[in-house]
Amino acid sequence: MWITTALTRTRYRSPVKRSVRHQEEDQTMQIEIESTEKIVELDGVPARVWEGQTKSGIPVHCFVTCISPQTNDNIEQFEQELKEQKAPSPAVAAYPFRLIL
Repeated sequence: MWITTALTRTRYRSPVKRSVRHQEEDQTMQIEIESTEKIVELDGVPARVWEGQTKSGIPVHCFVTCISPQTNDNIEQFEQELKEQKAPSPAVAAYPFRLIL
């Protein structure tokens, strides 16, 4: 299963006069990730490691503890796709079972 998601980076600027801070939205980061067979423990919580890349091709690893579809349509297909997992890359396989953040 591939998931494409967008992460928004926000930058706050403080004017010279120290008045109200204005929130300014930068570019939106997009990643595409794929589920692997690797599961690690993050502070006592099991997390599946997903591998992928940003829109510009930078490799990323994501530690997913929960995933939820946002619709009940085709829930059976979602569950079937969620079971599809690839073998982890050597970089992901090297993660120890327990990680402390």
